[in-house]
Amino acid sequence: MTPSVHAARPALSLLFLRYVAGQITEARWAEFGALLDDTDATTGERDALARFVLDATDEPLPTPAEVADLLAAMRMQATA
Repeated sequence: MTPSVHAARPALSLLFLRYVAGQITEARWAEFGALLDDTDATTGERDALARFVLDATDEPLPTPAEVADLLAAMRMQATA
């Protein structure tokens, strides 16, 4: 996929397309869904997390606690 196409589509849509195409396993998709369910991420933060998963398909996903810590740090920076 070219960078211009990748940047034009929301990451969640791209991630879902890769799942439907069989490029992401059922287990990985379920793990990602559970991670989204376990966090209080905003729409933009969810899209950023999906983009991370797209870029690091073979890497282990962060735990909900790690995502919560990261979101808290980003939110503190945004208000500083």
